[in-house]
Amino acid sequence: MKTNQTIFLLKTLLLVGLYAPFSAHSKNKNELSTHSKAKKSLKVFIDPGHGGKDPGAYVDGIKESKVTLKTSLLLKEELLSIGFDVKLSRETDSESVPLRSRVEKANKWKADLVLSIHANSSTHKQLRGAEFFIDLPFKPNKEDYDEILSTEHSQRMSLRWSAVEEELLSIKSKSKKASVATLNKIDQFEKSHLLAQSLSSFWEVHKLPSGKRKDLIFTSPLFMLKHSPIPTVLIELGYLSHPIEQQMLLSEDEQRKFAKKISKGLLSFLDKYSLK
Repeated sequence: MKTNQTIFLLKTLLLVGLYAPFSAHSKNKNELSTHSKAKKSLKVFIDPGHGGKDPGAYVDGIKESKVTLKTSLLLKEELLSIGFDVKLSRETDSESVPLRSRVEKANKWKADLVLSIHANSSTHKQLRGAEFFIDLPFKPNKEDYDEILSTEHSQRMSLRWSAVEEELLSIKSKSKKASVATLNKIDQFEKSHLLAQSLSSFWEVHKLPSGKRKDLIFTSPLFMLKHSPIPTVLIELGYLSHPIEQQMLLSEDEQRKFAKKISKGLLSFLDKYSLK
């Protein structure tokens, strides 16, 4: 009886051992299949900031427009390799593409997401780190801001997100009175915010000159953000004015790392939210 039980137990363990890898493989295959379908149907519009007559930030003879284009082309390569459908607003640095045309191109192509790629600059040489910008569906009050950072491009306003959430809840509670356009704008903001959170989670957090932790997500009424009806995030990859980050922004190896981080952020976003 004892011998039979032992043989039965061994057979059971053997079957479990043989089945387990197939079961895990089957599960992984199903997950990849589901993910592949999502990726294959997702259209990502990449906007390399500036270009042509507009060099963007110009630091130590370096044009921001060239940095954004090189990184965007590597990002396109990365996203195509994992199954996304990708289109760029420009593919050469001689192209001058008006901001309105960039928005129109993304709309005409029926993009699901828009990523506008930039490199930052500041007179404060110690400022560093990536920043992710989205547009708000309402005009915030002054007391909603924690801190304002001045850069060459514009003022970066650090919001108290609890205040934003309160305002959004207030607007939604009055949804019968709110216009369809307002509700659509809120929906777009929420998707953009989630996308910015997913993207920024792969970047290092730095400190401000004051010693305070620097935020990664900001809001700004920049044209690409304000006028795009598609979930849009503007990414400042780093500061050309910071000596260490300048070298990183010029390095192809680092540009590939930026592209890899963004692709991981997009996959993380898809894990949390389905656009289809």
